[in-house]
Amino acid sequence: MDCEVAAQRYREKVAMCYGVNPSALQTKPQEVPLTVTFAIYQFLVVDPNPFTGAPKNCAKGMDAIFYYKNGWVKSVSGKKIQDIFVVHGIVRHSFALNEKPLTPWILINKSGKILAAHCNCAIGLLEACSHVGATLFALEGIRTSIIEKKMSVTDLPAYWKKPPASINVNLYKKVRDIDFGRQIQRDYFTSNSSSSNIDNRCRDLLNTLQNDGLNVVASSLFCGEENFRCSECSYEDGLRDELKDYNYQLLYDPSNINSIADLKARASEFVRNLPKEPFFLKRINTLTIDQSNSKWWNIFRSGRITASNLKDCKSIFDSSYKVWQKE
Repeated sequence: MDCEVAAQRYREKVAMCYGVNPSALQTKPQEVPLTVTFAIYQFLVVDPNPFTGAPKNCAKGMDAIFYYKNGWVKSVSGKKIQDIFVVHGIVRHSFALNEKPLTPWILINKSGKILAAHCNCAIGLLEACSHVGATLFALEGIRTSIIEKKMSVTDLPAYWKKPPASINVNLYKKVRDIDFGRQIQRDYFTSNSSSSNIDNRCRDLLNTLQNDGLNVVASSLFCGEENFRCSECSYEDGLRDELKDYNYQLLYDPSNINSIADLKARASEFVRNLPKEPFFLKRINTLTIDQSNSKWWNIFRSGRITASNLKDCKSIFDSSYKVWQKE
C-alpha cells in the first residue's frame, strides 16, 4: 500500500474526529458507547474497503468474538467529542504474550454506526483486523450484560464529575441521610427480653425442623447457642464419641514429662488395645480417604506409616537399630 494513500486515509479519520488525533485522546471506561452485532457485521463485512471501494468481506474479523470471550481484550475506554465516540481498546497478542499489547481505536457516531477504525498491528490500516473486531465485541458484551442484568450502568464508574470546591454541600449523601427539609428522627428497639424471646422461638423452630430431618441454612447462625446444635455439628459430635477409642489426639498430654521409655510403653499399649472391628475401621477409612484434605485425618490417621512416608520411617528405623546394637 502506498504510504501517501495510507496517510490520506488517516487524515480523513482525524477530520471525522473534528481535527483531533484519536490516538492522542485521554479516554475513560464510563464513556464507551454500546453497539450491536449487526453494526459490527456491517462494518467488517458489508462496508466498503476505504482503499479499494469493494466490500471488506472480512469474515475473519467476525471470528474476533473468540478473542473477546477468551479474555484477550484487556480494557476498553472512550471519549465523546460532539456526536462522535472515540473508543480505545487494549488487546493482548494471542501468540506473543510477552509483547506489548496492541491499541486499536474506533470511531462510532451517536446513532451507533461504526465509521472507521485503526490498529497498530501489521494489517491495522485495513481497519478490519481481529483486534478491532475484539474491541467491538467487547462493547457489544457490555450491552448484553446490561440487558441481561448481569451488570448495571451504575456498575461502571460514575459519568459525572465531582462538584467544584466552592460547593460546600455534600451532594453524595445516602438517601437515608437526606432530610428533604425536615428533621429525621429514628427510634430503635433495644429490648433484650424481646430479642431473647425471638431467639428462643427461632431455636425451637430449628430444633423442630431438624427433628423432622430438614436442614436449613439458618441453623448455622444459632449453632453453639444454648440448647441448640446444627445437624452437621451434632453429627460430628456423635462421630467423635463413637470413634473415641481410635482418636490419636487423646494420646497427647502437654503436661506429660515422662521418659522416652514410658512414652514408648504407653504408645505400645495404645496400639495393642486399639479396637479392630472391621465396621469401625472401614468407617475411618471412608472418612479419611482424602488424607490431609479431610478434617478427620489428623484425628484418626495422622502419624501412621503410609506409602508416602514408609521409606523415611524405614531409614530412621535402620539407623536407630544400628545405634542400639552398638549400645
